[in-house]
Amino acid sequence: MKQLFKIPLLDIIHRSVVYSLAGLTAWTAFSALMIHRETLQKGRGKSLLVWKLEERQKAEHLLKSTGSASPSS
Repeated sequence: MKQLFKIPLLDIIHRSVVYSLAGLTAWTAFSALMIHRETLQKGRGKSLLVWKLEERQKAEHLLKSTGSASPSS
């Protein structure tokens, strides 16, 4: 039973470093994607919120024009 709780110190340090680097990589990838999208939107002269609103309106218009919308809405 004592061996079950006996984890070497180097193993704990290694796991901490690996998990930290994995988290840092995921955070960096997410941040890079968000910055890239924002840069593209600024190049188009629109903010991200305005762009999303226009995309939603286009989708709603497409649904109405194809007759795919439900009659209750």
